[in-house]
Amino acid sequence: MLKVNQERVAKLLQGLAAFTDSEEGVTRLAYSSLDKKAQSWLLEQVQDLHLQIRTDAVGNVFLRRDGKQPQLPPVASGSHLDTVIHGGAYDGMCGVVGALEALYMLQDEELERSIEVIIFRAEESSRFGFATMGSKLLTGSAAPEQLNKGAKK
Repeated sequence: MLKVNQERVAKLLQGLAAFTDSEEGVTRLAYSSLDKKAQSWLLEQVQDLHLQIRTDAVGNVFLRRDGKQPQLPPVASGSHLDTVIHGGAYDGMCGVVGALEALYMLQDEELERSIEVIIFRAEESSRFGFATMGSKLLTGSAAPEQLNKGAKK
């Protein structure tokens, strides 16, 4: 049976929590310099997975491991790294770290389908007039001009 590497998971979660503007909870607003630094730090930590990395127009990051049939739609999992003000150290980050840990656990397995870990951008609404920007734009349930109307000045 495959086992979770609890030490690696804890290191990634604690490392991400250190990128904060607050001593009360975690504050890492979308598109801020801390948000970008946290994402860069995380990508450095998982370089040993040798994933293909691409970014879309709004900054969603896709970390892909190809399967034997890369033409098939990938299995996708993930979440976000931005937080609300004074948020929890696990909100969002657990989805990203958990998906990455699953890739570590499957590192020696041959996969039929590709797997993508998605790091969505601007999923919390602390900085803008609405939440889930990255996933709404990715799924087509919102257009950039709609999201622009809700932005706080």
